[in-house]
Amino acid sequence: MEAVPFGGSAQLMPQLIGGQLASGVTGEPEGIQMLRSGKVRVLAISGGKRSSLLPNVPTFEELGYSGVNVNSFNAFFAPKGTPRPVLEKFNAALRTVLRDQDIQQKIAEMSLELAPTDLEQSNAELQKSYKFWNSADLAVK
Repeated sequence: MEAVPFGGSAQLMPQLIGGQLASGVTGEPEGIQMLRSGKVRVLAISGGKRSSLLPNVPTFEELGYSGVNVNSFNAFFAPKGTPRPVLEKFNAALRTVLRDQDIQQKIAEMSLELAPTDLEQSNAELQKSYKFWNSADLAVK
């Protein structure tokens, strides 16, 4: 497969469902919605481990395709130069909110998995993702 940049899931999914594309890569929430509708089949997920939302779907690495170990994630960003104590306070408050059962339920209903991080973990994930998606060769081999 060769990676071809696309304008997001809103443009990708109709072409995939309509048969104009043989396969596509999208985020887990969009993929799960289409899977539940019976319109697509999820072949594999990226990342280092199986998703708890799709436990029967193997990772690319389990299928023998190395180099597709990147996670989809959501993050909050602040303006450059925001003082570290402010960032830490926000991160701590966010992690507290994410422990609330009602919030966890709403996030699960959106087909998202919680994986709260501290500032260093978040930055490391962002750097890993940036490096992956900006690599010169995204072709799956």
